[in-house]
Amino acid sequence: MVQTAKRVETFQTLKGKIVSIYEYLRNQNDPVQAEKVKQLAKKLENREYSIAFCGHFSAGKSTMINQVIGENLLPASPIPTSANLVKVKTGEDYAKVFFKNEKPRLYLAPYDYDLVKNYCKDGDTIEEVEISHSQSMLPENTTIMDTPGIDSADDAHRVATESAIHLADLIFYVMDYNHVQAELNFLFTKELTEAGKEVFLVINQIDKHKDEELTFQDFQTSVIDSFASWGVKPARIFYTSLKEKHHPYNQFQQLQEFIADKLAGKDQLLVPSIYHSLKKIAL
Repeated sequence: MVQTAKRVETFQTLKGKIVSIYEYLRNQNDPVQAEKVKQLAKKLENREYSIAFCGHFSAGKSTMINQVIGENLLPASPIPTSANLVKVKTGEDYAKVFFKNEKPRLYLAPYDYDLVKNYCKDGDTIEEVEISHSQSMLPENTTIMDTPGIDSADDAHRVATESAIHLADLIFYVMDYNHVQAELNFLFTKELTEAGKEVFLVINQIDKHKDEELTFQDFQTSVIDSFASWGVKPARIFYTSLKEKHHPYNQFQQLQEFIADKLAGKDQLLVPSIYHSLKKIAL
């Protein structure tokens, strides 16, 4: 009972801080940061825990999210897919599309899944797609965000600073095995680190690895050393293959278990996470 009271007190304290910082930013004529604080307030009110997947267009993050949630909700193909922010959550079946220059459109089930998937690919006229699915494996008050694919340093900066990254409680950066050493990966993860976010790396498509060219242990060491040289020390690195489930180095199951553990404790993790995001915005 004491612990519950303490949690409520922490919640109320954070709510008060959010209101104060929001009013301060409004008075300072900073609508961009004020809007981020407003989004954090909504997140706190809804007790919404968010997991963000970031990465290059062809890294396989949309396919990975589909497997994590147990449903084929996001477009997945060799061509660029999610070109805007896509949110997936558990709830009444619907899709809501937010346009850049039009009013949002709500599609109630049963709706055309292919139409919604095409909206996910449209980064020119659409800002965000929200998909709520009753058969999702996600617990209530949980959102998985598929962030826009990054293909340049400008993309990396934009996604890290302008999208909903500040709402993420858990961030996975997904990259292709063959492109781990791409400068773009270091730039983006450095952006996230400097934004105060704890980053978890996912190196996908490890079925491309050939032991005769390089031992897997040496490959792992090279990954750690390369990111460290950019000042990035990921909290954890997962090596995955969605193509070969039983690949000896495949840690996709460990990734799923890690996410499940985080979700099991999300109510305790939420307030500290929001507080940290709020602190970064206020600096």
